[in-house]
Amino acid sequence: MERFTSSNRLNMTVPSPSRQENLPIFIFLSTYVIFVVIFGSVGNLLTFYTIVSVRDLRTSVTNLVASLSLADTGTVLVSVPLIFLRLGFPDLYRDHHGLCHASFHLMVFFPLVSIVHLQVVAVNRYSIISRPRHVHRRYWGKTGTSLIISSVWGYSLLMVCLPFLGFGEIKFIPEIGGCVVDETTGISTWYKTVLLLNVIVSCGVVAPIFHLLTFWTIHSSKRRIQSLATPASQLVAAIQQNSRRGFTRSEMAVTRMTMMSFLFFLLFWSPFLILHLATIGNDDPGVMSAVFLVFAFSSSVYNPLIYAGMNKNFQKAFADKQVMPCTNARCVQA
Repeated sequence: MERFTSSNRLNMTVPSPSRQENLPIFIFLSTYVIFVVIFGSVGNLLTFYTIVSVRDLRTSVTNLVASLSLADTGTVLVSVPLIFLRLGFPDLYRDHHGLCHASFHLMVFFPLVSIVHLQVVAVNRYSIISRPRHVHRRYWGKTGTSLIISSVWGYSLLMVCLPFLGFGEIKFIPEIGGCVVDETTGISTWYKTVLLLNVIVSCGVVAPIFHLLTFWTIHSSKRRIQSLATPASQLVAAIQQNSRRGFTRSEMAVTRMTMMSFLFFLLFWSPFLILHLATIGNDDPGVMSAVFLVFAFSSSVYNPLIYAGMNKNFQKAFADKQVMPCTNARCVQA
């Protein structure tokens, strides 16, 4: 009986694969995590600082981008290192369940804030393209945007704190060396479903639909103008359109920039989501689950590069702050 009990206890605490068993992956992941933490935090903090300090750069969408940059900073400074600790030092979470629970909430919180921001940005772009400017400003003015940003952070915090209110349980799983939602209870299953629905609805439904609607509205407007009989009538129609809607060159550039940022997000998150769907019901999805999750979170690193590479207003602002040289001719003229 004693031998059986000892053996059973040992099986209940089998850690995730050790560093020795996955040394090449551990070395690669260590290098990649260092890259993500350094470049991701510097790039996103510089983006936030530039938007806040350059008055002409502050609009409803850039305020959302500034808030998104803070969430991305939290992702690369907090969430990514916590995943690395789970993979490289599984005994740490096994021996300190309080730390394990805290790491789960932090790993979920910052990426969830980023995901909801991407959804809100898509709605913002469609609003400025499809609605008259006075209607857009009524809801996306300084006060409205501040309330929306506060709601995004508050909603994400509420989702993460639901287990503290009795809606779901978090437990340590030895096979993965970390804490996850306890799927053995009905309320926890619902909690995990809600978290997954947040990701699916935001990234798979709302954001794509509004980006497609924005693209379709732009395309349809251009075709209507081109269908007019004379160049003079086309010019008049284009001027009237720009005066009523967000079809200015700067707004179009921001729209393209936010669409590209969303596409990069989907590109980086797809491997992890596919692996997760393929291993549903498996308590030990393997070391690649952590690797793909780090890769997914590292999408936050490349947003500042997209901002600087696709938007001349950001290029000029970065140049004024001596963050990067302004090499674009239009950027210099601006």
